[in-house]
Amino acid sequence: MEVYPRATEKVLGIQVKGKKPNRLWRNTLQRELATWIKGLPSSRKVLLSAHALDALLCVYTVLCRYRGCYREIGDEEGIIVIPEGPGFPKTSKA
Repeated sequence: MEVYPRATEKVLGIQVKGKKPNRLWRNTLQRELATWIKGLPSSRKVLLSAHALDALLCVYTVLCRYRGCYREIGDEEGIIVIPEGPGFPKTSKA
């Protein structure tokens, strides 16, 4: 299964500040992901690496596919899976 973390970011409506992988980018992405992923530590306590944050976006996409909340984009050369529909609801954490 092929996923594209930036596409998942866009589908979730996450608007990240800064450029990957600088500290501002990581901080804003982690803060936004915490509204979708319960239990994600605060970026003030533990700032995850760019690779870890991308992996979380990929795992979220895989879980959406497992739940049937996805769509496939592509052609015979390759398909990318992105979340679609309700997926997982936002957590109350902001």
